[in-house]
Amino acid sequence: MNAAGTVTGVGTTFTSAMVGRWMRVYYSDAIFEIDTYTGATEILLKNWTGEVVAAGTSYSIFKTIYNADALFGELHDIIYQMPLKKKSQSYFNKLDPSRLSTGSSPTDWAFAGVTSAGVIQFEIWPVPTSVISLRMDGKIKASTLGDSDSPYLPEDLIEAKALITCYELKELQQPGVGWAKKKSDQIVIYGDLLQMYEEEDYRLQAFSDRVKDTQGDPTFPSDDNFALSHDVE
Repeated sequence: MNAAGTVTGVGTTFTSAMVGRWMRVYYSDAIFEIDTYTGATEILLKNWTGEVVAAGTSYSIFKTIYNADALFGELHDIIYQMPLKKKSQSYFNKLDPSRLSTGSSPTDWAFAGVTSAGVIQFEIWPVPTSVISLRMDGKIKASTLGDSDSPYLPEDLIEAKALITCYELKELQQPGVGWAKKKSDQIVIYGDLLQMYEEEDYRLQAFSDRVKDTQGDPTFPSDDNFALSHDVE
């Protein structure tokens, strides 16, 4: 490696997917972001110290930031065997600034921003030493409805809720002329409809499966088969 941070490998298989990942090389207590991919044997590190590193020096490349599914508009929990504890990247930076801690079972996660394409990013800690399966809990993005779209919710339920908002606006525009009473009556109608459809869903068993997770030591159980075998109807 030269003083500018250009890493030249022999027989290496660097890829463009490594841009944004981190390399630990020469320094045991520091990591450097891969800034540019030139080819299978050459990459450039960001903020390199200027040190010239001899050929044959060992290194490791790892990933700390991951993308959630693009469908997610909100990310509430990351689950590996059981929910990870939510922290912040500031917490990780104080606890382990060089991400020296590694392991097969992460215990914590942190929100890591949003990409230019609107994809939520997150970090898990300790840095995984192998490929693991994660589950995510959150809300998917709501798409804009068009005139030709068919709503998933009953139309009369949507209309009942919309009327409440309409009456609220009219009450602000024309106070004291009866809109408050109409809004109050409409809230009752909406509540009755909502209860009716919830009871219908229950009768038809049209509700999401629940997952029963254990509490306690986050390193137990030892593999993700536990979570897969604890789904209940």
